[in-house]
Amino acid sequence: EIIKYFEEEKKALDRTKRCEILKPHVPKVSSLNPNMFGYNYIEGKRFSDIYNVKLLKEFFDFVKFMYLDNPLSVGTFNQEQFYNNCTTMYQEKTFKRIKSHEEIDTLEKVTDINGVAVSSIDSLLSIVDWQKINNMAIPVLLHGDMSPENIIYDIRKKKFTLIDWREKFGDDMYVGDMYYDLCKLDHALLVNGAVIRSQEYSVDIKDEFAEIEINFRSNLLKARKLLEEFCIKNSLDFQHVKLLTSLTLLNISSVHSDKKFNRFLYLYGKLLLTEVLKK
Repeated sequence: EIIKYFEEEKKALDRTKRCEILKPHVPKVSSLNPNMFGYNYIEGKRFSDIYNVKLLKEFFDFVKFMYLDNPLSVGTFNQEQFYNNCTTMYQEKTFKRIKSHEEIDTLEKVTDINGVAVSSIDSLLSIVDWQKINNMAIPVLLHGDMSPENIIYDIRKKKFTLIDWREKFGDDMYVGDMYYDLCKLDHALLVNGAVIRSQEYSVDIKDEFAEIEINFRSNLLKARKLLEEFCIKNSLDFQHVKLLTSLTLLNISSVHSDKKFNRFLYLYGKLLLTEVLKK
């Protein structure tokens, strides 16, 4: 059995409650005490370790079934609260996390990343159409962290199961933006956990010049192409996913204990944001 422990009782309680609304896409959990819950171990493969193209395509069928085939009807959620939570999760969180970056002054001296001229972060963020992000949001019963390492293909049941769901989107336990899960998936296809743990990336800063590099896994690049195809096929905007991916990289660039990794995330996020805004 898998045991999950949380310092905050409310997090454990909220995630246990959310299990009920996300079933059958997540494991059935049992509360063990106010800070802990457990669920049966899933015999399977993480999405990040799947190379079978047919299985990768089946995952996007799963996403379509989970989100697009079962849309939330207007009136089942508070539209104003939904927009407010989008503002919290995209705009406010990004500004707050960037401001808290320990090395922001040094990183903001960089004006060239991999040969691409970059403006100040304030200048770039002023160009982002935050209202458009809210307007494009698609309300769904959100998982909250659909990264490849939280997606398990259950070999025995031949189905996908999601683990490590988040307890809230902003202050809502139920409704969140579908694009949020898509960008969480996308950012982790580019910055894979196993690659980071094995230090298969580099960041080199010399005054205003920076060079960054990371190894990409071929199966995850294929999955990213399938994500783009999924968006096109279902009238979703992959360019919008890429915008949110760049913001995600920026707002997670101040939360890790590894300063090298934080520097890399910040510069990579800023480079991707520059490129997506140019388009």
